[in-house]
Amino acid sequence: MITNKTLPRQGRSGEGLVGHEEYTTGMAPKQGKENEVSRKMAPRDEPAEKVWKMPKWMEPYRCLIGNTGGNTIEDLMNDHETNGLNNSVLSALIISVDSQITLLHRMARKGMLPGVDPETLEES
Repeated sequence: MITNKTLPRQGRSGEGLVGHEEYTTGMAPKQGKENEVSRKMAPRDEPAEKVWKMPKWMEPYRCLIGNTGGNTIEDLMNDHETNGLNNSVLSALIISVDSQITLLHRMARKGMLPGVDPETLEES
């Protein structure tokens, strides 16, 4: 009987997919061979990013920001580890909230939000 563990998965070029050796063959990747997936997902050596905090002028609009999946807006805006490969659902929630925050910023800068002075906006 042929199983997924006995035959390597084939990529478009006909070669086995780099970084998937352990899943497809049951063996760890060969030593010395660069693992493309782990290289892409390696931790960054960049300094920690500034923590996003909701500005005071945006608080009245907090209840209008939807599609958070039960997460807080701050948690979603400060999640820099999640991507479409490791958690596609959470990644979609992060993109949704980020776009709503961006829309609020743009509307505030154009003076479209009542009670928000575009000249005194605090940056977040």
